[in-house]
Amino acid sequence: MTATRGVVARAGAAGAARTPVMAQYARLKAEHTDAFLFFRLGDFYELFFDDAVECAGLLGLTLTSRNKHDPQPIPMCGVPWHQRDAYIARLLRLGRKVAVCDQIEEASQARGLVERAVTEVLTPGSVTGRRPRAGWRGAPWPNGWCPTPWRRSPGRASRRCCAACPAR
Repeated sequence: MTATRGVVARAGAAGAARTPVMAQYARLKAEHTDAFLFFRLGDFYELFFDDAVECAGLLGLTLTSRNKHDPQPIPMCGVPWHQRDAYIARLLRLGRKVAVCDQIEEASQARGLVERAVTEVLTPGSVTGRRPRAGWRGAPWPNGWCPTPWRRSPGRASRRCCAACPAR
């Protein structure tokens, strides 16, 4: 952990529970410490603390802060909900793990804090959307089937094979 990330982590531990939303974030992040947590807030997926600092650098996002006038502001960055998959795909290509936290109840129906939960955990081997990881040049998969090419018996007569399996 770098010196900057250590400072952010200590500030995050102290400041996470200042508001109910940040307490909810801290609880969910504690369950997924090895992943970037994309936390849905309205029309954006937000990242906080160390996730924000690292993602801003990796994805070229603007690093800002929550509670700017507080002595220990909370670093944050975010992406619009409709661009989430593109940013997640970039992180997956970089070999990173991502946990996606969505609002699981309608904000208009919520009494108090909107309930949120992690709905997806994606790793570099994950298939997202209708195409596999970056580099696939084929057409979208019909009916959710995933073609898997491989080379059979390296060292012997080379054979190329392909199998298909349900992707869901």
